[in-house]
Amino acid sequence: MKRQSYIAAVATAAVIGTTGGAATALRADEPSAAAGRPGSGAGASTASTAEAAPLWATPGAIHDGDKVIEVKGMGRINSVRRLPDGGYLATEPATPGSEDPAKGVYRVSPEGQADLVTFIRGVGDVNADGTRFVGLDLKSDRYVVRDIATGRELAEISVGPRRGSRPTGRAAYLDTRVATEWRAPKAKRSYVYAVTPSSDESPLVLAEGLSEWNVSAEGGRIAGNRPNRDPNADSNRCAVIGTLSQKKTIDCGHWFYGAQAAYSPDGSRLLAVPALTDGFGPGRFDVLNSWDGSVEAEVDLPDWAQRGAFLDEDTLMVKGATDGDGNGTVIYTCELDGQCRETARSEADAVLGITG
Repeated sequence: MKRQSYIAAVATAAVIGTTGGAATALRADEPSAAAGRPGSGAGASTASTAEAAPLWATPGAIHDGDKVIEVKGMGRINSVRRLPDGGYLATEPATPGSEDPAKGVYRVSPEGQADLVTFIRGVGDVNADGTRFVGLDLKSDRYVVRDIATGRELAEISVGPRRGSRPTGRAAYLDTRVATEWRAPKAKRSYVYAVTPSSDESPLVLAEGLSEWNVSAEGGRIAGNRPNRDPNADSNRCAVIGTLSQKKTIDCGHWFYGAQAAYSPDGSRLLAVPALTDGFGPGRFDVLNSWDGSVEAEVDLPDWAQRGAFLDEDTLMVKGATDGDGNGTVIYTCELDGQCRETARSEADAVLGITG
């Protein structure tokens, strides 16, 4: 299989979880009235959509439906998500233009004022009510839970599932518990396990050997990629789905890409890439039943599509480029039983947000 262009670059963009993840702050049937002011930021033009409000960001601006929020104090935004109170949580590279993976995490008000919460490495997450954030500490030796409003440290997770384990940088909320990823010395596989911060509760090992893993909004299901050991296969990855206690590997005809597997807001569906996808970007998304892996919908994507996420259970939000060289951004909404339509366009490169 030909490696898809831009997959590696897109995979680095989402660093506050993925749509439909464990800490989904809003459900699609309970939209936030995120306030903003009209503006023109980054050469963008945005069309209002009545049935869904795509969320995306360009350098220095958050685009929420037909609103453009010019962000004070942030430059290149590489992830954004809505918070229940109408604000946003966004990240930017700590050292723009360098290879340093450190990221600054900011709480952004509806008016665009950005206040630093913390610095992290890897993929962090927000709890269900939008008050706490968990991520790998800048020293890369522990995961830290912080109060989003103040940045104050509330708890730490500094011990892995095996002696000498080191954190790899991926974290997600499971209701009141936190799932984190660790790798033991000389181990070939990493381990995902859950603990309740500031509690004597015994840790629970959730999975081993998964990459791009994520958990569903209600915390009852897990999905990720596992290496395909067949050297002649069309894909070098296999999708793994199931509950936290019972997992199954579906055939290697699908895999998840990006920072994490993308769940729908209710956790019933997953967004996957067919193994035989070829050319620029995914080309097609298959919507899988998150319980048994069956294909519920096939969504053919516009030319130069790069990344997708659930907007609600029956609608996808897709980011594409304006040409085959990857320039600019086009935002589409795609119904699972219909066609994709353009809803916004920008001269700048953009990232998709987490909406529900």
